Amino acid sequence: MPRIASLLGIFLLLCFAEVDEAGASAIRAVFRTDVSVSGDVILLSHLLVKPVPDGLLDRASRIPLGKTPQFGTTRCLSRSSLQTMLADAGFEPDKFLIPESVTLRRAGRTISKGDILLAIQSFLANQNTFVGKSISSDSLTIADYPIVPDIDLKLYVKSSAFDAALRRRRVSIASRAFPQMNRIEVNLNDLPESLPTAKKNLTGQDDEKTVLVKAGLRAQVTLEAGNTRMVLTVVPLARGYRGEVIRVRLANSAKYLNARVVAQNSLEATY
Repeated sequence: MPRIASLLGIFLLLCFAEVDEAGASAIRAVFRTDVSVSGDVILLSHLLVKPVPDGLLDRASRIPLGKTPQFGTTRCLSRSSLQTMLADAGFEPDKFLIPESVTLRRAGRTISKGDILLAIQSFLANQNTFVGKSISSDSLTIADYPIVPDIDLKLYVKSSAFDAALRRRRVSIASRAFPQMNRIEVNLNDLPESLPTAKKNLTGQDDEKTVLVKAGLRAQVTLEAGNTRMVLTVVPLARGYRGEVIRVRLANSAKYLNARVVAQNSLEATY
């Protein structure tokens, strides 16, 4: 009997070992449904729910799935496209738990009302007519808070206009450090009609006397055409001051266009 019990115990251990091994082989890595990527390249490892087995994580971290979307845009990967990508990379798709779709966006931060308020207060402080004038966040009406890089954006008031129908002043906020950011339109509820236009930057220096773009030195132009917004690298053919329109050539191309200087090594054009 002891010998039979011993053999039975060994048999049961072998059975449990087989069950455990089968269960382990059926374990699936799980895909996330919403992913924020900080780099310029999407990796398979970005899409997987942590923790991920070390061997799989090391392998997945070396498999690129394309470029990260620009700020303000998203990329959607369907289940079928993910299954194809996994198979092409040598994985078995049925070992992964894949949702109907995965949405990807570039990681960043949502711009705050405080950021915008500081830009407007700096603008007012540089206007002799409104020295001492202050506003509160309660007086700002902002339609959209874009997602932006986690950097000092160097926001400034690009333009201002008074809406006689609504009896409100409207200002447009732009970024010197991230010029491709869509302008933020802000309604101010307690500023008068006579608010002057923006003439100075946030440091109080007059950019009209500073060369912001140099001939032959690469710069970026934000090109708007209808609902499309692109950022292109260009080579200026002449030096440029703020507000000046100069001729530029698209980098690595023989195509030319006119663009307006808006900040250091930054221009804009509309077609």
